[in-house]
Amino acid sequence: MPRRIRLHLANQFLVASRVNSTHRSGRPMSRTTVLPRQNDASPAFGTGAGAAVGLSYKDREAASPSTRPLQLEVIDTLAALNDLAEPWARLSTKSGSGHLVFQSHAWCQAWWIGFCGAGTSCHNLQLRIIAGWDDDELVMVWPLAVQRNRFLNVLTWAGAPLSQYGDILILPGPRQDAWIAQAWYTIRGWQDIDYINLRKVRNDSPVRGILSRQVVPLGTVETAPLVDFEPFKDWAAFRARMRGKSRKQQDRFSRNLKKQGDVSFSVVSGANAAPFIKDAIAMKRDWLHRTGRMSDAISDAGTADTLRELADRAHPDAQCLVARLCLDGKPVAIEVGLASNGYYCSFLGTYDHASGHLRPGNVEIEKMIQWALENRFETFDLLAPDDTYKQRWATGQVNIQDYGGSNSMLGHIYLHGYLRWLRPNLKRAYYALPENWRRRFLDILGPGGGGKN
Repeated sequence: MPRRIRLHLANQFLVASRVNSTHRSGRPMSRTTVLPRQNDASPAFGTGAGAAVGLSYKDREAASPSTRPLQLEVIDTLAALNDLAEPWARLSTKSGSGHLVFQSHAWCQAWWIGFCGAGTSCHNLQLRIIAGWDDDELVMVWPLAVQRNRFLNVLTWAGAPLSQYGDILILPGPRQDAWIAQAWYTIRGWQDIDYINLRKVRNDSPVRGILSRQVVPLGTVETAPLVDFEPFKDWAAFRARMRGKSRKQQDRFSRNLKKQGDVSFSVVSGANAAPFIKDAIAMKRDWLHRTGRMSDAISDAGTADTLRELADRAHPDAQCLVARLCLDGKPVAIEVGLASNGYYCSFLGTYDHASGHLRPGNVEIEKMIQWALENRFETFDLLAPDDTYKQRWATGQVNIQDYGGSNSMLGHIYLHGYLRWLRPNLKRAYYALPENWRRRFLDILGPGGGGKN
């Protein structure tokens, strides 16, 4: 037997004998402390890039017993998730950053119900959320899930593929790194996982450090443009910062649209937003098809169900808003956004193809940014990618990176054979095709066909 495989099997046995974090399934339970040994540096499968290696010296030091460890539990059912609503919401408030809307309890709950209803598992999905307790205080939530298919089990973010940022909710403070290292050690002990797929991690995320040391970056760094409203007292001051050419273009777009009829703009939230989410998804799907593009999120019916569920609940930690730009009462551009603690994420924007020459999308985004400023939002996040139309509005940006790591021989092959070589080449070849060829290919796939955009 090759030495690498012998090392892998020996390490798997050692980890399995040490890791026994408790799964919470909606019933009373005790919490279990899981802590690495001081000298634990044994590798898991492989030693090359992307192997899920043992904790580095820095991470072992962070997780040492000199720092009081957390009591960890694994949340794997909707009932257990519901039980955490109040402490999770308190942690969201203490974390204090609105971009963590994708790690809020309301978002994770809506995502699970949208994709799986009240079931324990569905669509080959299973919850695998790590909750960390310091005595009776919830101080960390690492929202994860397992996607199972015929060949391998992938650990990913709860909320995938909808969440635009992958992150962790954690109480800020000097023990933060130790808690993250302890949780990562627990993750490493899950023997049913072949591949760890943690996408869209911001460069200011608390987990970026350990991921950069333990797994590998995938693809290129993306940029999410954002608007910081703090320096601007009103809309006139904000618009004055734009280049003169950009302001003139926006004014021309608005005039041309008004020449066609009566233009109206409105923003609705809560239950009032739910009926318009279906319109936004349908309009986006039409645009994707016409341009020969593919998107896992938009093609899945669970996306609309998730957003409607979030809108119906109207939770302060994660509110769903829908902005509509109408021409003679007919929507020509729609935006679905998420709001949390003064932070707004422009989650989905789309426009009517027949009106595209009038640039309704450009008009709508300007009106939505103005609305957010006047309603005292602190940040307007345009999200990745860094499209040209977003750059004219942005006052700053944040970089995001995908990370991946293998946890088995199969995961190693998947990472290095498919994700790092085959998939990028297939994607380049597909988008090199003429647009009409791509549309024909999507027609062959049929409804719901597609991949990640």
